[in-house]
Amino acid sequence: MLSAYEKGQQWKKVLHTVSKLQLLGHKLDVVAWSTTISALAKAGRWELAEQIFESMQQEGCTPNIVTYTSLMKAYGNAGLWEKSEATFKLMLKRGLRYGEWVSSEKRAQ
Repeated sequence: MLSAYEKGQQWKKVLHTVSKLQLLGHKLDVVAWSTTISALAKAGRWELAEQIFESMQQEGCTPNIVTYTSLMKAYGNAGLWEKSEATFKLMLKRGLRYGEWVSSEKRAQ
């Protein structure tokens, strides 16, 4: 459901669904967190995307390549190139490579 809301640019519904899942005691996985960040990036809500990124890690979920690229997109859309570059460097420092994501996307097509 989150993916459908994200693709439909329904970021408020994504946040509502995620909050409801958490209230019901469900632990979110990296896909749910990344989808939420992506929806916020598309909506131009970089501050919320950043907060969700921090919450994700506080909950013990490790960001993956999609998480980082979604956050970079949120920053880029807002013209925050320095934050985007810092996130890219953090992603590389944590051992993730952008090319790995591009390759997996091409294989999926």
